[in-house]
Amino acid sequence: DPLFGTNRQFNGNRSSWKVDFRQDLPGTPWTWGLVSENQSKNYNYRLDFQETSFDSLPTGAVFLEHKNVLGLKVRATVANLFNSRDRTQQVSYVDRRDGPVEYMRDYTLTSHPFYRLQVSGTF
Repeated sequence: DPLFGTNRQFNGNRSSWKVDFRQDLPGTPWTWGLVSENQSKNYNYRLDFQETSFDSLPTGAVFLEHKNVLGLKVRATVANLFNSRDRTQQVSYVDRRDGPVEYMRDYTLTSHPFYRLQVSGTF
């Protein structure tokens, strides 16, 4: 850390994982799949600001797709299956991180499962 002269991790995530699965059903125009992913806490530092953000749970989604609906591909997806919440903690300083605090924020963004319909292709 150039401000304090101490060792710390660089901005960003330390680790993440993602599982992505897709299965085409033989002899049919149908396919289905699922995806799940997660990241470690994300740290961001500036001379006058620091932020930590993370998800409470992994994200997850499942989809069902038909590859030929009047020549178009149609996919229905249900996402955020685990009701993951995004949490962010911020500290802003008047001048630099070794000085007085200007403000602090700690908030959680809650979203519920949502649905998506995608249509792709050309006529």
